This record gives sequence, structure tokens and C-alpha cells, in this order.
Amino acid sequence: MGFSGVYQTSVVIEPRRANVSLAKLIEHDTLEAVDVVAIVHRVAELLEQAHRRGICHANLRPTSIVLRGDDLRVVGWAGLATPGRFTAPEIHRGAAPDARADIYSLGAIAICALLGNTVRTAPTLVMMLLGQMLAADPARRPTSAKVRAATAYLSRVIDRDETVIDFAPISEDTAQMATM
Repeated sequence: MGFSGVYQTSVVIEPRRANVSLAKLIEHDTLEAVDVVAIVHRVAELLEQAHRRGICHANLRPTSIVLRGDDLRVVGWAGLATPGRFTAPEIHRGAAPDARADIYSLGAIAICALLGNTVRTAPTLVMMLLGQMLAADPARRPTSAKVRAATAYLSRVIDRDETVIDFAPISEDTAQMATM
């Protein structure tokens, strides 16, 4: 199912990152966990609105997430899945796209934004959420509403004091996801 409009919400990103797609932002650098969590939260809000209407993006990629000043927009609501780096495994196997595939894509985008092409550490709770979003079994992925709620919590915790969150090394499988 297609969607011709653009869902919009705001996210606080440094002004130097205005008017650019997420793809451009992460082309040569990674983002801090707090920024990744904020972006995932805002995109999950938009996906939740769409998913409630029975609409799935089906082709979510970093180029689909556009930051304009303090606004974040998700564009490209064609509803046609084209397999690629951020596509859920079931889509590669020929399944029809649904909300769970959007969650997988958002998790894959977040891993890429957080890790880039390097192996580093990230807050354990963030990695746990991303691991759930990237579950091979679509039924085990959280809904967009649950992702939004989890990222709201993570934003509060990370904003307060990131040192209270245990940092975990990134697994080899997760690191490979960032470079696929």
C-alpha cells in the first residue's frame, strides 16, 4: 500500500546536521548513541502512525530519513520493497513487506549509524533493542510502538548520564550487519 504524504516530527540534532539525509550524515562518520536513539525514536513514532493505518514503508533506508533543521521526515513511502542492505531477510525470501520488515530496516539503519564500518562499543541496552529489531523471525521483532517506548526510556537514561549504562562490545555478527 502506498502513501503519498510525508509524516513529520521533530528531533534535536546539531544545526550542522540540518537539511541532509541520514545517509549523508553517516557517509564518513558514525553518530553518538544518544543521537541514534533520538532518530530511532522519531522514526518509530512515524512508523507507528503509518502502521496503525495499515501502511508500511517497505523500503526504509538511510536516504529515506531526512533531517531538516529540527524536523525529521521519512520520505519514499512507495510501499514497494526493493531488496538491499537494510531489507528484512523475509523480503529477500519473497515475503510481502509488513510493519515487522520496517522495524528490521530501522534496526539495520541504527546499527549502521551507530557503528559505521568500525567495531566499537555501544550501550548494552541500545544493542539489546537493536538486536530485537533485527530478529530473523519477524514475529519476535517489537512493534513500532514498543520501539518508540523503549527509545523514549533510553533517551532519558542516556541524556542523564551515559556512564550509568553498561557498555558492551559489539558482536561480530552485529558488526558485520553494519558493513553488509
